[in-house]
Amino acid sequence: MRECQEKEEEQAQSEAKKVKLESQLFKRYEKELDRRQRDMRSRDIKRREEQYLNEIYAERAQTMSREEDEEWEERWDPIQDVYGYERGRYVELIKMFLMTNEQEHEDYCAGVEASPLDGPAAPTSSHQATGQAATGKESIIMETKEQMRRRLQTPANFERTPGQYLPGFLSSRTTTPVVPHDEIETLLDEICEIKNFLFCRLLLASSALLPIALQAGSIEELLQSEGVTREHLQDVCLKLERPSLENMRDACADFMRERDGADAPKDIAKDLALMDIIDAQQRIQIRVCGRHMYYYRNERALNRSGWFHFSIIAKDSELADAVALCRDWEELFELTILSMYRFFPAPKWTKFVGDVNRQCLLLLGFIPYSQVDGAEAKTTQHRISGRASSGRSFNFKESRNILCGIVKRDDTLNRRFLERLAMESADLRVLVHDPVTGKYVILPPKEEFWLSREKAGRGRSTKHEYTVTVEVDNAFFEQATARRAWSLNFNDYYNVYIWDAPPGRSADELQGKIQEVRKVSRYLL
Repeated sequence: MRECQEKEEEQAQSEAKKVKLESQLFKRYEKELDRRQRDMRSRDIKRREEQYLNEIYAERAQTMSREEDEEWEERWDPIQDVYGYERGRYVELIKMFLMTNEQEHEDYCAGVEASPLDGPAAPTSSHQATGQAATGKESIIMETKEQMRRRLQTPANFERTPGQYLPGFLSSRTTTPVVPHDEIETLLDEICEIKNFLFCRLLLASSALLPIALQAGSIEELLQSEGVTREHLQDVCLKLERPSLENMRDACADFMRERDGADAPKDIAKDLALMDIIDAQQRIQIRVCGRHMYYYRNERALNRSGWFHFSIIAKDSELADAVALCRDWEELFELTILSMYRFFPAPKWTKFVGDVNRQCLLLLGFIPYSQVDGAEAKTTQHRISGRASSGRSFNFKESRNILCGIVKRDDTLNRRFLERLAMESADLRVLVHDPVTGKYVILPPKEEFWLSREKAGRGRSTKHEYTVTVEVDNAFFEQATARRAWSLNFNDYYNVYIWDAPPGRSADELQGKIQEVRKVSRYLL
């Protein structure tokens, strides 16, 4: 009995949340829907001659009898009329998200009404998108075609993290480039096609709409199908307004595959039944709304053109979000290098590459994610000689800098680099962990695992032992991983921990030594 009550409460909460999201959806795009409906009515009026309509109305009024009027009134169902009106609004919203039949006014720019479920509102301006509300890192806010066009025509400042920067290092560009008009139109057409693939991706997750989508020749035909109900359109519309980053990446991969002709498509919608496709668990292609795509997420690396389109659509995302979608190390490294040279028109993607010191490490193939420095200021030695009235005493504190990062696994250059680091025992300590096997590839002596230690007391300092306060252990590994602002979708890397051998050194010395060893290991190959 209690389980039934809990299940009913969960269903009620789910329905209430869906109704609230639906209300917020219509509220956010109410101005746009009203404008689109006014445009449709005006275009419809222009296509028809007013005189012809009046003549037809007069003829029907003369021939229609009173009995026919009463019969028509009996057949008219107001509930069905309202139902069809709501269904039409969902269709218009879907078309707006897919950028189909767009005829935007230049003076139009809708505002955003933030909701409690959206999170804190992001700062907006006159050229920003309607959905420019702060969202989580796992979804995207859709834009209309005119809003995206204005954004591409307006430069924005690249965001930077605090640190040391050199003017003109790698790239002198400080703002996103203004895309030429002819290129903007081409980009918008390609993005429109990507959104169509995204819509087809969402249909794959719907067991009710997938059979209809397999038979439909286009998205327009699907939306006009009688088997598509208002509830189906509601679910798809809510998902299409804020698609996940994973679905958007797969949609970009589908578009690139079709544009570049990477695979020869095979239409199997007529060869296998729907349940056979789902149960086969094979990597097969199907045709959804006239577009060929795979019935699984893309496991291959996305090329730079696909990531370029992804960065334009996911305007509020960061490079850390894209890193979590990378399939292998080569894709991750290419994304990082292209971001350093300001290839992507995404202002937030440059935060990942950081300052000059971090960029130098990234160019060497070492991606840092955690650093503890300040050892120079934390290392102190205070002594009081035996001639003082209080007697001989001391207070020593020593600290080391440490840098945590990842390098590519099973790479000849990286293996040589790690071996050279281990050989620099006078200056460095290095620990290498393999996440695939769970074993440590390189380990320093056990007495060298400390990062901070101290000793204090009376008498001679040589007769007292140090007390370790911070060391490289499992707790430190968990803290370093928790501080990492991004995650990886593959295991093709080594976790590398490098710290100073002598205490009290500056962080620049540690990084300079790492760069020196990296360069030497390259020449020795």
